[in-house]
Amino acid sequence: MPAEGITTFKQAHGLRADWADATSLAFDGSRYYLMIVEKNAEYYAASTSKGRSAASAVALLEDWITETGRVPRTLRLDGAREFIGKEMRDFCRQHNITLQLVPGYNHLLQCRVEGAIRITKSHTRVALKQSGCPLRFWSLATKNFIKKRNALWTRTEGNGKVTTAFERMRPVGVSNNHRSIAVPFGCKIIVQIPRESSLCTDGSHGSRALEGIYVGADHSTNSIHVYLFETKKTQLSSDWTAFPDDFSFRDPDVLFDKSFFSAKVAQKMHLEDDAEKKAFVVANTRSQPMWTGSGISTRNSAGT
Repeated sequence: MPAEGITTFKQAHGLRADWADATSLAFDGSRYYLMIVEKNAEYYAASTSKGRSAASAVALLEDWITETGRVPRTLRLDGAREFIGKEMRDFCRQHNITLQLVPGYNHLLQCRVEGAIRITKSHTRVALKQSGCPLRFWSLATKNFIKKRNALWTRTEGNGKVTTAFERMRPVGVSNNHRSIAVPFGCKIIVQIPRESSLCTDGSHGSRALEGIYVGADHSTNSIHVYLFETKKTQLSSDWTAFPDDFSFRDPDVLFDKSFFSAKVAQKMHLEDDAEKKAFVVANTRSQPMWTGSGISTRNSAGT
């Protein structure tokens, strides 16, 4: 269905979509994301999911149509079972989309979305490394990069005009507020909480400021998402101050209030996430045939 206030969808040229995984659990239990690329605008989108099912793929593509206000002419997918079933064909028929299926693991025919996944994963790793954040923040770091890429990266058109992917795509339900986007992932944030908030225990004399880290701009408003150390949860905030040179996971001493977070807490989170990742890789390791000089043997290979 169209987003609120929209009666008709504009048409996008063509989408390329494929699953990517992170081998570690995010806060919400997600381990995968569906990467979607609009080929002409080079507009990226990624939606996280706990599994790779036909229903989840269709639902995420429906979300893309709603948030952008556009229906693609074509949709190119590989031959994975969640892409070739009745659900996907019905979805394409309903929206009059030409479905283009290519052989599985064909990186040439799916080079645009495969390249987008590679770029996104690389920048996600850098964001986690630079900020010192544990692996459980991967989904937030992924969406943060895509938001920054769409809003801030530019290309020069044939007429000499410099544009961003957001400007080329003009999605109807997506915010493009540069103040909330151009903030380093994982840097320290202080948010002001209203007196009515349950987090405010003393409205007259108590502190109404909480410390956390920046984990991304909100998708549809000018607010930001902040991971708060006191609650150990993410919260949407419109009243905030960023400290772009201070990274609390890398150096907890930058915090004013150290009662809720310390280097010991950070280390515990890293150890938990590393152990979870290792267990997942071991559980999903499979034997593959490998040619050797004397014949065929087997090797273990973890899915990526």
